[in-house]
Amino acid sequence: TCSGAMTLRTGTSRTGKVHRYYTCSACARQGKSVCKGRSIRMDKLDGLVTTHLMDRLFAPERLDVLLASVVARRAERSASVDERIAGLQQRADDADERLRRLYAMVEDGVAVMDDLLKDRITTLKAERETTYATLTRARGGSVAPIVIPANKITAFGNLMRERLTAGGIPLRKAYLGAVIDHIEVDDYQIRICGRKDVLEQAILADGGLVPGVRSFVRRWRARKDSNL
Repeated sequence: TCSGAMTLRTGTSRTGKVHRYYTCSACARQGKSVCKGRSIRMDKLDGLVTTHLMDRLFAPERLDVLLASVVARRAERSASVDERIAGLQQRADDADERLRRLYAMVEDGVAVMDDLLKDRITTLKAERETTYATLTRARGGSVAPIVIPANKITAFGNLMRERLTAGGIPLRKAYLGAVIDHIEVDDYQIRICGRKDVLEQAILADGGLVPGVRSFVRRWRARKDSNL
């Protein structure tokens, strides 16, 4: 099996028309012993991908399903963070209470401030400070729930469908690259891969290009494990 990036090449049909193709770069570099050399016309693959995205991915009901799974995962992580914060707060409270008891014993004359007691107080103070520092970091990592109105989701889907059918090819590919990680092609299937949280960011950005996302790169996949 092989897995490699696609490269562009041109070919001329019997009628003399020049076509552009995506072809396996590994085959071009190392020969058919590495890959048998699949090729697919550029306009065909781009058309299949664009049509699928417009009909499926950018349909409001599909976007709702994808975003719901993102929200569910975020809620699970948030619950875990909240549980950790509660545990840290309890540890900090316990350390405070133990220190108060020790100070009260000294003030009431029940205990003498000897070296042993001083060491115990120092240890408790260090434990408390470490716990509070960890608690502060944990609270800083807590993320507030993100709620995306239904009309914003619908508007994003309409906007993306419009941008995939209008404008120049570089612009259309730039918008696809904002929500797609890569595309895998094998003999029978095309798999469009992307991250749901990046899609969420694009919706929150009102369809603007989200910086830092992966580029629109196609890959050959020899295994028959793609699942649309």
